Amino acid sequence: MKKKFPRILLSSALVMSIGAAAVAGNGLLVAHAMSASNDQSAPVVSADTVQGYTDTSIGAKTHAQSSPLNTDGYQIVNKPSGQVIVKNLPDGDFLVISDNTKPTFVAGTPGANDISKEKALEIARKAIIEKYALSDETISRFTVSADFDIVNPEQPTWKVNYLPTDQSDYSEIGNYFVTIVSQSGEVVKLLSAVDGVG
Repeated sequence: MKKKFPRILLSSALVMSIGAAAVAGNGLLVAHAMSASNDQSAPVVSADTVQGYTDTSIGAKTHAQSSPLNTDGYQIVNKPSGQVIVKNLPDGDFLVISDNTKPTFVAGTPGANDISKEKALEIARKAIIEKYALSDETISRFTVSADFDIVNPEQPTWKVNYLPTDQSDYSEIGNYFVTIVSQSGEVVKLLSAVDGVG
C-alpha cells in the first residue's frame, strides 16, 4: 500500500500539470486573438476573384485571365449569380459601378397556359402533407403565400411559402417552401427548415 501512494500522488500531479498547461496555453491563444487588429489592410476584391480590365474605361473590355488587381482601374468580380463591375479607390476600398447579377425572383402575372394561384396552393399543400405527414391542425397554423415568378420566362413558377402564423411556433413546426412549374403543375422543389438539420 505504501508503494501505491507515491504513484497515485505522482499521477495526480502529472494530470494537474497537464491540465494547468492546457488552460494557460488556451489563455495565451485567446489573449493573442483578442489583441489582433481588425483593420482591413487588403481590398475585399482579390486577385483570386477578379478578372481585370487593362484599360480604365468600362467600354474597353480587354480581359486578362486571372490577372493581378489593376489598382487604378475597373475590375469584374465574378459571383455565382453574375458579374459586378467595381472601381478600386486609393484607400484600398472599392466602388460598385455596375451590378449585373441575375435576380432570384421577378414578380409576374400568370397567363392563360399557367395554373391558377388556387391550384398552386392546392398542389403545394398536397405535396407538403405527403412528404412531411403534417396534420390538418398543423397546416392550419401557417400563413400561406404564393407568388408568380418569371425570373426564367421560359419556365415561370409559383413560389409557395408556409410560414408560422405565430412566430413562437417556428421551432415546433418550422416553415415550408414549394416551387411549382406554372404550366404543368409539377413540384420541382420542396423544402423544409428541418431538411438541413441533423
